[in-house]
Amino acid sequence: MVDPAMTFMGFRRLDGRIGVRNHLLVISAMDTTNPIARRIAASVDGAVPICAAFGRAL
Repeated sequence: MVDPAMTFMGFRRLDGRIGVRNHLLVISAMDTTNPIARRIAASVDGAVPICAAFGRAL
């Protein structure tokens, strides 16, 4: 059994170094997908939604 206090929630880079995720952004590309981005961000601890102000200009 692994002691949770002794785990590291990071990742190994291709060159062998380790890294951590400082920010998790959920990016909406169009204004019509803003509600989905907000819902996803609300369901993931620490996630931040980045919503589009505009989106369907043709």
